Amino acid sequence: MIISIHIKNCSGTQVRQGLKDHFQAALFEDKGDETGSTWPSSLAKRERQQKNTQESKALFLDKFKAIHGHFNRRKYEILGNHCRYISFMRDPVSRVIANYDTLKNQPNSNQTEALIVNKLGFSLEEYIQHPDARNIQSRYLQSTTLKEYEFIGLTEKYEESIKKLNTQFDLSLSSTLPTEAEEHTSKEYEISNALAQLIKDCNPHDMELYALAIEKFNKA
Repeated sequence: MIISIHIKNCSGTQVRQGLKDHFQAALFEDKGDETGSTWPSSLAKRERQQKNTQESKALFLDKFKAIHGHFNRRKYEILGNHCRYISFMRDPVSRVIANYDTLKNQPNSNQTEALIVNKLGFSLEEYIQHPDARNIQSRYLQSTTLKEYEFIGLTEKYEESIKKLNTQFDLSLSSTLPTEAEEHTSKEYEISNALAQLIKDCNPHDMELYALAIEKFNKA
């Protein structure tokens, strides 16, 4: 079973659509556990979701061939050796800025991150330093080596990544990004060198893991 972890602003929406087209009803879409959020409501939600997953093990193995969504790797460990983990990563500086931009465009969202940005009025600099915004990719992937993953794609090399994924897993996902998604992925954000360095300093685990992802991708 393919377990596809969708890290925010790392091309996961396009991957989800590709998996949906390929697997149809055999894809389970996990709506997400608010991974990264330390709000009490988020912690309680993740605990409930984990319990539901454990209770539904037989159903998952019988009905689905792939699972995709916003959750961390350990959520589906209950499925054992049936799991084949995949995900996409993005340069941490680019991902943090893109995520902030996305949240700014969701003023009515009740997401905890969106509330921090829009209701509390956090600037980009303040958001970068918030505990819930740090090392998000590492929190999703829950790995220091990426050895648990059969495939890690790169947002910056989406077309090449999908072609490799299709070959490795015998899939038929489209490697062409929709125009809107392509513009969002390739959008260049102008920030100061100081802010870029601040993002790197606040996301050391993501920086290390992204370097490993590039190395893993180039060897595939």
